[in-house]
Amino acid sequence: MNIEHEIVPARPEEAPQIVEYLNQLAREAEYVCIDDKGGFWLTPEQEAEVIRETKANGNGVILIVKDKPTDDILGSGTAFSRGRRAAHVFDIGVSVASRAQRRGIGRELLEALKDEAQKLGAEKLWLEVCAPNEAAIRLYEKAGFKQEGRAIKAFRTKQGDLIDEILMGYFYQ
Repeated sequence: MNIEHEIVPARPEEAPQIVEYLNQLAREAEYVCIDDKGGFWLTPEQEAEVIRETKANGNGVILIVKDKPTDDILGSGTAFSRGRRAAHVFDIGVSVASRAQRRGIGRELLEALKDEAQKLGAEKLWLEVCAPNEAAIRLYEKAGFKQEGRAIKAFRTKQGDLIDEILMGYFYQ
């Protein structure tokens, strides 16, 4: 089943909806970085400021996937330059709501992030993904990312188990 959606830059006034989406994602998903209270670590006001600063500084991009009929957020993606001597490297993050997964939305969002980061001067993209998250690893590999390393017991699951993270990179040709 196809979901009618659009990928757009996040706007500060959408921060409450973005934080709500990320908190829901943290409750649903096993492999999402959350705070010790089980939620997203920024308030809507802080998220709005991050969106404003990102746009003003031109050092990154924040994209959201919106369901066209409902205006609900179905996914989000970020790409931020590491700055200074690593300014050519952008850290990225991609998430898609469980109800919108396996419909090509993650692939579309990842490609949009790659395009936007390149426009901002990225020569390399970098991400970390939990080793058991095989679907995400396959998505990244299909998009041209290569495994570059492994951080042993770097992530704590909701159950308290320590699992590895796979470090992946993408070089623009």
